[in-house]
Amino acid sequence: MKTIRGRLLATLIGGLAVTLSVGGAAVYWIEEASLTRAFDARLESRSRSLATLVTHERGRLKFDGGDAALVLADAYFEVRTLDGALRKRSDNLEDFALPAGPLDADAVAFADVDLPENAAGRVVWMRFDPAIEDEDEDDAEPPAEGDEEEDEYLAHGPVETLIATAALDREPIDGALGTLLSALLIVGGVVAITVAGLVTIGVRWGLRPLDRLRHQLSSVSGQTISRRFDDGDTPAELAPVYVELNHMLDRVERTLERERSFADAAAHELRTPLAELRSTAEVAVRWPDSAEAATALDEVLAIGSEMERLVESLLLISRGHATAGNGSGDRHPTASIVRSCLARSAKPINDKRLQLTVEVDEAGTLPAPSDAVEIIVRNLIDNAVRYTPSEGRITIRGERGGNGVADLVVENGPAGLVEHDLPRLFEPFWRREESRADRTHVGLGLSVVQQIAHAIGLRVEAALSGDQLRMRITCGG
Repeated sequence: MKTIRGRLLATLIGGLAVTLSVGGAAVYWIEEASLTRAFDARLESRSRSLATLVTHERGRLKFDGGDAALVLADAYFEVRTLDGALRKRSDNLEDFALPAGPLDADAVAFADVDLPENAAGRVVWMRFDPAIEDEDEDDAEPPAEGDEEEDEYLAHGPVETLIATAALDREPIDGALGTLLSALLIVGGVVAITVAGLVTIGVRWGLRPLDRLRHQLSSVSGQTISRRFDDGDTPAELAPVYVELNHMLDRVERTLERERSFADAAAHELRTPLAELRSTAEVAVRWPDSAEAATALDEVLAIGSEMERLVESLLLISRGHATAGNGSGDRHPTASIVRSCLARSAKPINDKRLQLTVEVDEAGTLPAPSDAVEIIVRNLIDNAVRYTPSEGRITIRGERGGNGVADLVVENGPAGLVEHDLPRLFEPFWRREESRADRTHVGLGLSVVQQIAHAIGLRVEAALSGDQLRMRITCGG
């Protein structure tokens, strides 16, 4: 499993390794170039010294062997013509031939070569014209008695361009670079191990807030939902996470409180009909053939119907999200849904002689699945019909906006409500005191409307307009 710690360590230590490698290679390359330049300067000096030892005197090519022993003692050298004919070779080369250099070079040229006994060396080639010494033969002084003639005459002929080749063993360069490489490896290894350890400790220390957050999260339960995450010593990067987690816990706590209140209210609502059902059944069992038994059975039927409506309403609320999520994606005109719901409520509307006005655009729709919209509209109309007194008014109006979307407004009255009743309309099981005697309504209709509307992205609003209660369903929950 990938971890933040592992990724950070891999990135930082990998970056460190690359940096040290590139830095070490750069130091090595710079030092090698510096040593090579110094070595080439020394080698070029040897080649120029070699060129000064070769002169042309009275038609002969002369080599000053005495000075060569002093200035070229540590060097390998050759003197050749442009066509490759050998004119002079150092004694330490014996039969070993240095490689031929570029004949068209006007300046010096350098290269790495192999020397006798497989030694690594560096060579320089330089074209030159020997100096001309015009000394009269009669004026020449013979060598003194006991002196050795150290000058060597190489060839007879006219003056010609020659190539001086000088080579030196590059052991000084290789030795210095080997020492540098060892130092870089040792120092780099020590630095890498030290920094890797510090990075590991730093990453572990830097991720401690995440470990602390994990421990705090693991302690969250239904019994500790009121606790909040302590962000007292939190890095700035995690502060927004702590804030959002605390906000989330606030929402969860409010949801749990609503669920507890809802469960308490549901239990309270169920307790009364269950107690009545039991007492009525006991009467029917005790006097099965009496008139009280028949009355008791009618009451049992009424209580069963009441409990059935209560359970259906509870199921609608608990499945509000599922209804919205699993419903058909088709959108039907709101007008057809309103007509369908009104047809179900036609009998109570006629019995109460309610004044019904319907003004809904045939083309208007609500941006939600039609089955969810039908549940909302049915409950709004059912609530309006039940709580509007006889000969009251109900108005259903669609206010069409852009793209065929229409808000739905249901008004009924006289409602007998005041402003401070409005926030409680959507509370489960809330009913006005004078309505509690009505056993056919459990007080969950508007709770169902609010739950489903919220789940499908709609908004439900309640307002009073004179003695009329106005319920509006609109887009943008």
